[in-house]
Amino acid sequence: MSIGKRIIDTARQKGYNQRDIANALGISPSAVSDWVKKGSTPSGKRLSRLSELLGVSIEYLVSGNETGSRTSNDQSFTKQEVELLRIYNKITAKNQALLLIYAFELEEKNNNNE
Repeated sequence: MSIGKRIIDTARQKGYNQRDIANALGISPSAVSDWVKKGSTPSGKRLSRLSELLGVSIEYLVSGNETGSRTSNDQSFTKQEVELLRIYNKITAKNQALLLIYAFELEEKNNNNE
């Protein structure tokens, strides 16, 4: 499932539509539409605000996983985590997908080595 689908599905469960999300974040409805229809990814700041608004972790919005269950209320992001998110937000959607696939492969490899 894409990040846009997770955003809109979670929003609907909470009773929000795209316009509600846009108003809450102070952005245009077309920006939210881009996340949903084009698969673009919100910036780190917007992801943080979205996670608060929707009551889910940033990890869930980005990957669909809840293992870390960390939201923006948890201010313990390391410099490396912030840098990874900054880079992720600058690359193309295709490269974001590739990066996530690679990260999942590394996670699996790490789990198999434990």
